[in-house]
Formats: sequence, structure tokens, C-alpha cells
Amino acid sequence: MVCWVAHRTIKHEKFKRAWQRAGGTLVELPELGTFEDVNQGRRPVRCSVIPSSSLTPKKRLVPCDWRQVEFDRWASLGSQGKGIREFEDDKISNCCLSSPVNAGFRPGQYTAALQLRANVYPTQELCSQGRASSSSSLCRYCRGSPETCSHILGVCPQVRQVRIRRHHKVCEVIATEAGEWTERGVG
Repeated sequence: MVCWVAHRTIKHEKFKRAWQRAGGTLVELPELGTFEDVNQGRRPVRCSVIPSSSLTPKKRLVPCDWRQVEFDRWASLGSQGKGIREFEDDKISNCCLSSPVNAGFRPGQYTAALQLRANVYPTQELCSQGRASSSSSLCRYCRGSPETCSHILGVCPQVRQVRIRRHHKVCEVIATEAGEWTERGVG
């Protein structure tokens, strides 16, 4: 199939880039006709007409894996990229992201969980990015270290009792599940 293209309908450089993207070479690039030729009912002049049977299919360029590129860019960020690599191919800890209702999240909890997972929960460290003073990122309760998600969830003495209760609750759930396994004869 031959398609006639005139100079005024497309810029030559744009046509050349499109031709190369489609797998053509500059040697095979057909010349564009003029718009006047088309208006007068004549076909635009082309110096090289290449029969489609003589063209060999070109191997298309492999597009980049944009998801991996974006993930790498995210993982290289200062505070938001911390710890992200640990979850890269972890199907178990990522399963709640695709079906939050099945994981037992209410909408507000799901939003907070996504913010925590992406390290964009509004902590002092995140909110003070770009400021000259490093003291503005310190924890507002203990003032001992920067207020990050990992500091709040694992180190800050202000939430120590809540953290211990959460630990005991998880232990109870595990013990209950383990007890059911032994009763069923699995363990």
C-alpha cells in the first residue's frame, strides 16, 4: 500500500522521525510531494518507491520497563525510598494493596497504610524537607531523632505502650492460630 504525503500536511523532520520509529532507514526514506501537486489532482512526486515485498520486517526496539524505572527512581529517593527494596517482589505483604476490603481495611485505614508503605505519611521529616534547619525534622515528642515512619512505629518512647500492646495482640493471634493447628492434628 502506498500512501501519498505532502509537505504541508506533515513537517519533513516529523515524517523522518516517524519513518525511523516504524523501522525504516534514512536510505529508504521516501521524498515528500508538494501540496500544490495534491491540489491539482496529481500525485506527489516521489523519487524512490519501494515495493512492500522487498522490505524486510524490522526488529522493533524493546521499550523500557517503565514500572521498574519508576520503582528504581522511587527507591533512590532520600526519605521516601528507605526500605522500599525489601517489598519489591514480596507477594504476601503486597496482597493488601490490590484488595483492601478483603484485607479488612476501612477507607481511612487503607489511605494511612498506603502513606506508611510509600513513606509519605505526614511526619516531621517529610514535612520539613527543603528547610535549612535540621531540628525541624526531630520527633515532636522525644526530640531524640528524626520523626520518620520507622521511628514512630518502632523506637519512639511516646508510643512504647501502644507498640507493646500491638506486639502482645499479634502474639495472641499467633498462639490462637497455632493452637487450632495442633487441635486439627496438623502440628
